[in-house]
Amino acid sequence: MVEVKRFGNNLYMETRHFAGGQRDSLYRSTNEGVVWTNITGNLDAADIHGSGIFEHDGYLFIGYNMSSAGEGLYRYSLSTDIAEADHQGTVTLYPNPTSDVVTMTVPAVHVGARYALHDVLGAQVGTGTVTSTAVELDLSGVGPGCYMLHWDDASLGPVRVVKH
Repeated sequence: MVEVKRFGNNLYMETRHFAGGQRDSLYRSTNEGVVWTNITGNLDAADIHGSGIFEHDGYLFIGYNMSSAGEGLYRYSLSTDIAEADHQGTVTLYPNPTSDVVTMTVPAVHVGARYALHDVLGAQVGTGTVTSTAVELDLSGVGPGCYMLHWDDASLGPVRVVKH
């Protein structure tokens, strides 16, 4: 990891890796790091050169140069004018509210997706992988309250579960 920055609800993480040569990637999370999206692809590491991340007026700016930091500027649009995906009904939980065990039904295309369970303060209290279209989620290890399931698959929206 080269650099991490926060701007409002957005977290940005610049990484350097060596897949197919030295590469830099910039990742963005809008949910406190639960899910990260690579927003730049794998740029040649010489292009970014670890020279700063800045968000302004709907754009993300990254300084870059082939030989020294900060002589060029990469601009990424943070536009939100694309309609949000309708996640309603994709994942169902029953019974909800529950006392201990809830059954989660997921379309077959999402078998293999990973999930994280968060409490109302955002703390991760559990994780798992969807292994079939119907998965039992044991909540006996957490106290009563409201929880959110978040996914590593961007096409799945968060799902609320309540434990008595």
